Amino acid sequence: MSGLKNELLRLGFPEEKLGLVRSSYDLIGDIALLEIPSEAKKYSKQIAQAVQNINKHVKVVAVKAGATKGKYRVRKIKVIAGEKRSSTIHRESGCSFKVDLNKAYFSTRLSHERERIALQAAPKERVLVLFAGVGPFAIVTSKKQPMASVTAVELNPAAVKLLKENIVLNKVAGRVVAVKADAKKFCAKKENKAAFDRVVMPLPHSAHEFLSGAIRVLKPKGVIHFYSIGEKRRRSHEKLDVFKKPIVRVSLACKKAKKKCEIVNKRTVLHYSPFEDEVVIDFKAV
Repeated sequence: MSGLKNELLRLGFPEEKLGLVRSSYDLIGDIALLEIPSEAKKYSKQIAQAVQNINKHVKVVAVKAGATKGKYRVRKIKVIAGEKRSSTIHRESGCSFKVDLNKAYFSTRLSHERERIALQAAPKERVLVLFAGVGPFAIVTSKKQPMASVTAVELNPAAVKLLKENIVLNKVAGRVVAVKADAKKFCAKKENKAAFDRVVMPLPHSAHEFLSGAIRVLKPKGVIHFYSIGEKRRRSHEKLDVFKKPIVRVSLACKKAKKKCEIVNKRTVLHYSPFEDEVVIDFKAV
């Protein structure tokens, strides 16, 4: 039994209702972000108290209020205990990030991916991070490989403001450049053609719409890290190849660009739902 469920029992939570409680939750700085199913909402205050009891540094307990949506892919939160705020400073990989969960998307669940890609960057590489958010991929890469040049492109003005603050906070000014722009328009610029050694695309639900642009800005020996959602089983429980659809999308984009696609690596990143996973395809277009 998880620590959270043990603490709930200690607080007098009905044992027969423990199945309603999800043991896992996100810790973003001093904010605990929970998903509480509708049938368990009447126990929200008790669940929040248990979370704070086992995480003494947590000052805010919030729940996800709806799905990630809108032009800037923001998923709003609702505070249910603690301080009434959505902002915090999150630390990972030796970096600090100013975050406001009601203004810009941020996830701790890609911390391993940020490390993985950062450690692949070579000195003098030009790295492009599309959909950069508040800067985690860009800044971690610069910290791990200070001889690389990183361009972070983001459209959300609130995220760009935080991105610029995080560049200063982490002392990577001059090595990481924040650009407020639409990713397609940025990639279409004449001066960006074949300009980058590495392109990171951490937007799993719609990054495929930007593959042509990413291929256009890639140098001949460069690598693209393409995040996507793959279907792993049908509702009939028939198992599927989770990488099939993302790889087809990559192949079609390469074919359209008259490039040969070379898959360097593929891996499951997150379990997104009972039927889908988030995956990453690392590939070259030569």
